[in-house]
Amino acid sequence: MPKTATKRKRRGREAPETKRIKKKPCVFCQQHVDWVDYKDVDLLRRFTSERAKIRARRVTGNCAQHQADVANAIKVARELALLPYVIRPVSDRSRRNQGDQPVGDRELRSRNRAQATDRTSADEEETPAAEEEQA
Repeated sequence: MPKTATKRKRRGREAPETKRIKKKPCVFCQQHVDWVDYKDVDLLRRFTSERAKIRARRVTGNCAQHQADVANAIKVARELALLPYVIRPVSDRSRRNQGDQPVGDRELRSRNRAQATDRTSADEEETPAAEEEQA
């Protein structure tokens, strides 16, 4: 007995067909660029994040070939010190004015414990002397 073709139901959610997301056009394909120049730093910065990471294809809208070209150009520009490898983020909580405070949490806790034990030992030394003065 021959098998009959039956339509299978898709599992999962149905995609809403009313709202279509328009794909970004590739900048290089629109301008008919033959190759991506590693010396064009302003152009390459458009394809890196604020932390100097290479942005994904879906974010930039590049086609696969030009995304690979951009990635290689960024890597070459980094090698030649035209672009930074990493940009350190500027945080709201600055550690500049804290002097020689330890950086890690573990160091901070150990320093706080040491200061607390110093205070308690100093209080214990003062207590007998204060009692003798009152007597």
